Amino acid sequence: MANFIDFVVEGSKKKSLRNEFVEKVDKSTPKELSAWFKSKKFTVSEAECRKLISNKGPLKRAGKVEAY
Repeated sequence: MANFIDFVVEGSKKKSLRNEFVEKVDKSTPKELSAWFKSKKFTVSEAECRKLISNKGPLKRAGKVEAY
């Protein structure tokens, strides 16, 4: 499985994936977010998801930026 860096690369190419992530990071627990990543074929631990959720403000803003 791919990791979070692979997700960032893939998300830079797919607006729908970015939008889904922004929604999930805003409303999920670490366990739910980790399961979502797994469903998308990315391995992101609950501890990593906890960090993502605790920094969701900047991540949500960055997720709304258009990919080039």
